[in-house]
Amino acid sequence: MAAVVACDPSPPNVGDDGSGPLQITSESVQVLGTSESLAIVLDLEVLPDGNVWALNSLAPFFVAFDSTRAVIEAHGTEGGGPEEFQLPSAFVTGGAHATVGTGGTSETSPVVRAARLVEEVILPQSMVGLEAGVNSMVAGMLQADLLACDPESGVVEPMLSLGSVLGDPFEGFIATEEGFPFWRRLWVVCGEDELRVFDRVRHQLRGFDRSGAELPTIDLPPETRITQVGPRQFAQVVFPLRQAEMTGGGSHLSEADSARLLNEMVGGLQGSPTELAAYLPMFSDFRCSPQGTMWLRPFDADEGGLSGGRSWLEISPNGAAREIEFPQGFDPFRFADGRVRGVQRDQFDVASIAWAPLPFD
Repeated sequence: MAAVVACDPSPPNVGDDGSGPLQITSESVQVLGTSESLAIVLDLEVLPDGNVWALNSLAPFFVAFDSTRAVIEAHGTEGGGPEEFQLPSAFVTGGAHATVGTGGTSETSPVVRAARLVEEVILPQSMVGLEAGVNSMVAGMLQADLLACDPESGVVEPMLSLGSVLGDPFEGFIATEEGFPFWRRLWVVCGEDELRVFDRVRHQLRGFDRSGAELPTIDLPPETRITQVGPRQFAQVVFPLRQAEMTGGGSHLSEADSARLLNEMVGGLQGSPTELAAYLPMFSDFRCSPQGTMWLRPFDADEGGLSGGRSWLEISPNGAAREIEFPQGFDPFRFADGRVRGVQRDQFDVASIAWAPLPFD
């Protein structure tokens, strides 16, 4: 990936030898806290008092840390009673006590992206789950609308129809027997009054205000486009989705069954490398800091699955872009106040809530 690099000198936590992305060093990562209760951290929420809440994949679903690295609260059990959850899937506002129900924006995560826009909470319309079938799930994503909810009155209004404003990247693709089209609708609230949406067809970040009126667009570097993907690489990427469909999203296939299924998928693909690349997401995540700096995580076909690698594309409000690489094992979630908060997994795969300074956020 190429990037446009700013001319400011690099701070101590950034390695920059002029030959690649700016690198956040592992030495700059500061552990905020850890707990034996943490399994897979699905999302983080940073409150005004500086406390960090983790949305956990297992009970206790909500674990909070303060600046002294102490766990100050952990609650949320599985069930249908008070303070019990089937599967909490998002922070909406106010930390652990404001969540939405089951749902999600991808086949591998139950997390629902939510954000505040002025005084309202923006949420995607309820998605179709994997249990309804892959085709129904993908159709739900392609037709997703964004809704504005007033937390005080409970009134919910349509804000933006993504299916109406974004073009179809799959137009003209040859249907395959074992391939699955997948395109994440990436959107984020920037600052307090601007919504940004990734438009894959135009390769732009498009902006909208609360009324739905369009704001000036931001062009992305052309080097971030995925142009070609081979049949086996494509099959390896979408394999987790195919496996989840066959097993109902639960148990995994045996090593022999997995190898056989992968070979069947490769043999069933009919598209060219260019057509196959059009099926895969360009980016796997989209975040924004309160200052309006946008962060896109490029999809990495070599990682396997529909995820990203260590590098992120940082885009300033004026459109300047550069590539920044985070340390091995560090997964960013929230960009704010000149730092990024995320999850650091050590050599034993133990998760800790951590942060690192950001260059020029």
